[in-house]
Parts: sequence; structure tokens; C-alpha cells
Amino acid sequence: MGIQLPLIVRLLYAGGAVISKIGDMGSQHASSDELVAICTYQRSHEVGALLQLLHDSNTPDVCVVDSSNDNLTLEACERYPSNIVHIRAPEPSLARQRNLALDYAREKAYRIVHFIDDDSRPIDDYFQQISLEFNRRADVAGVGGIVVNQPPVRQISAKRFFLLYSNRSGRILKSGRNTIGHYDSGTSTDVEWLPGCAMSYRLSGINGFSFDSRLEGYSWGEDFDFSFRVSRQRRLRICHTAKLVHEESPRNRLKTRDHARVRMITLHRWVQEQACSGMRVGAFWWAAAGEITLRLVGATFDRKSSATHLAVVRGTLDGALSIIKSRSGE
Repeated sequence: MGIQLPLIVRLLYAGGAVISKIGDMGSQHASSDELVAICTYQRSHEVGALLQLLHDSNTPDVCVVDSSNDNLTLEACERYPSNIVHIRAPEPSLARQRNLALDYAREKAYRIVHFIDDDSRPIDDYFQQISLEFNRRADVAGVGGIVVNQPPVRQISAKRFFLLYSNRSGRILKSGRNTIGHYDSGTSTDVEWLPGCAMSYRLSGINGFSFDSRLEGYSWGEDFDFSFRVSRQRRLRICHTAKLVHEESPRNRLKTRDHARVRMITLHRWVQEQACSGMRVGAFWWAAAGEITLRLVGATFDRKSSATHLAVVRGTLDGALSIIKSRSGE
């Protein structure tokens, strides 16, 4: 028998990942029972700004899972070494990077893991408010925060007709489309999914759950897929007193047409796989037709955004063609 490495090293090394830098968290046990997990790719500036914000406030331990092809993010972490661990992921995949963070959190026996994006900016006592929500309700497995700059949804009546939206917040419709639950309604509410930029989980409540490792790169939909599956067995909440700003960095985002194509293909597969949870392929196609219709109307009457509307139409049609070709065996 060879030397037995600690479990976390074996887990991460087996996947090609490396814990390349550990600050005061390098001891066997975590220094707190909560972990902030930041998954990133080629956004050292955004990570540095976030770490500065967290450093200036009383925050839990931090884990940065980095798939960048340079050391700039590692260097940003080294400027704030007191409670940060940097994990080098072998390839860009937001879903797999989140799983690496979960592996680390479970191995170190954290109680709560807070997932925030590298371009999220928590406001005041965000993490404390999330923790209080968990403490108030032992049956809650996941808590999300309010995204204060979340854009409003328009054309709600038309979108309801096409199963693109509904008046029920934080729900997944049978078309696979979701409704926003993280607006500030003034009260905390139960939801069916949590936004990836502001979602926290009680680790004991998500035993056996992992993010979809088939998803690569941007990993569109990893947040609502994971949280929706959890919501089938456990409660999820939006805490109205936990607030953050999501700045949505323009770096490393899919182009509009590519985003629409990936969303179409990924969502079609997801709806098929979630038929047992009430998803319907017919409703998916009806929503896609509605998306195209409303976007064409928008391109006609909203000239300033016509290029964006038409890019979504083209991407949706690209995705539909890919789905049809895959079904026909071409």
C-alpha cells in the first residue's frame, strides 16, 4: 500500500485539480463553519475587487475555484491570505468547479456553503442574514439573496400566454422557463430555484446532490437545475434581508446568439429529463415559438435593441435545428 493522502487531496487530484495555495485555512479543520465559494475563469480583476470587499467586512472563509490559464487570480488571492484557499480547476466548467467547491466544503466539514459569482457584490451583512434564515428554519436546505439590480420582466401578459413567465415568483414552469424569485418583495418566500450569483446551501440538506458535470464552460442553467432538484425534496427560501448587487461582468460571456442556442439545446434536454417533475416537451416548443414571436415584434418596434432581438431569434432557431438534427440521427 502507498501513502494515503488526505481525502480532499485525493478527490481533487483525481479530477486534475490542485490546491495550489492555502492561507490560515491549511489546517485540518475549518476556522469557521461557513464557506464562501467563488468559481471563476479569467476574471482576476473581478475576483480581486470581491476579495477586497470581503476582506473589509466580517465574512466566512473563502474558497476560490479558478480555471484560468494564468496566475493572475492566484496572485489576487495571495493579497488576502488570512482565510482564503485557491483551487486550480483543470478546465473551465462552472458546474464542475462548483462540485469541486462542494467536495472541499464537505471534506472540511463546513455547515453552510455560500455560492456567489465573482462579479457579485454582497451588501452589508449579507452572509449573516443568510445564516439567520437557516437558523430560523431547520428544514430549509437552500437560501438565496435579493439581487437588487435584477432587471424587471417586461411583456408579462404575453409571456404568460407562451409559458415564458407567470405571476408566481421563483417557479419553474412546465416549459422549463423560470420566473424570478429574487426581487425584493419585502418578505422572505419559498421558491423552487435559486440564482447562482446568490445561493447558499446547508450541506446536510444536500447530501447526494451535485451539479451536472456534463455542462462545460459557462454551464448555462447549472444553478436552476441543481436548486430545482433540491427543491423536490427540501425547502428553498429567498431571504429578503440578504441583498447583493450582481454587476454582470462582460468578460467571458457567451455572445447573444450563442447564448440563445446553448439555452435552447440544454433546456430541451433538461425538460425531457425532468418529465417526472411536470416538465413537458410540448410546452418547451410552445415557449420557444413565443420567444421567437416576441423577439420579432421587439425587433420591429424597438430599433435600439433590434440587433439583440434578432440575435436571440437566430440563436433559438440554431438550437431548434440542432435538436431536430440530433433526433433524426443526422
